[in-house]
Amino acid sequence: MTTRHSSTRSMSHHRTHAVSCSHRLVASSILSTRHDTMRRRRRQHQHRHQKANLQKTFATTPTTHDDAERRTIVFATTNAGKAARLREHLDAVGCVGVEIATLSEESVETQRDTVRAVALDKARAATATVRRERFSGRDFCVVAHDCGLVVRALNGFPGPYTKDFNFKVGGVGLLRLLTDEAEDRAASWDETLVCVDGTTGEEVVFSREFVYDGEVAKEMPKKWTRWGDAPERSVGSVFVPTAFGFREPLADVSEEDYQRFRRESPSVWNEFADFVASEGW
Repeated sequence: MTTRHSSTRSMSHHRTHAVSCSHRLVASSILSTRHDTMRRRRRQHQHRHQKANLQKTFATTPTTHDDAERRTIVFATTNAGKAARLREHLDAVGCVGVEIATLSEESVETQRDTVRAVALDKARAATATVRRERFSGRDFCVVAHDCGLVVRALNGFPGPYTKDFNFKVGGVGLLRLLTDEAEDRAASWDETLVCVDGTTGEEVVFSREFVYDGEVAKEMPKKWTRWGDAPERSVGSVFVPTAFGFREPLADVSEEDYQRFRRESPSVWNEFADFVASEGW
């Protein structure tokens, strides 16, 4: 009996062990199913999140044309004013159907020795970003723009350092550097616009460098028609575009004259708009 009892107990133990294993297998199967479900939900959530990020990354201007037939210009800037200016120049040459998108986050700007180099860096970095986001598989190009005031008597300074110069030195400091007696006050706005084809990577560069078609005023603006409280534009406020026929700084000219200057003066904006029109975008 002892032996049989031992055998019975052993069989009971095996049955209990088998049931326990069965429970563990069922539990494991349930957990595995739950994990699969959770992983599937995470993937769906990540997909929705990535799609939402893509929609946030590019804020586009409204248009009525079919996306499939239109090339999108992705402007490497968060500056709505720049996008609006590009829109104006494109509309002026009849390119009203070209869509303009802007980045939702400003890319890190490199500090280089020329305005051209800064614009190229911006364009290349933005192109890499847009390609990673797979910009909806649409035909696109990336455009980047940079500019800076160059003064001949200062060997082209501040140029690519204009942004920092505006806050640390400003228009008042620039006038002090030149003094009223300075004979050479020639100055101009260096600017470069780079267009990168989103598919081929081909770069087209539009640039105006050291043309010296204006000068630095001898005194600060008096009327302050614009930019009176904008330190980031302080150097621009003392620039006089003499080649365009002005005899007072841009900060003082009438709004009508200022808008005419923006539209009609030689610029990379006009050159790029003409290029887009000739390419039939």
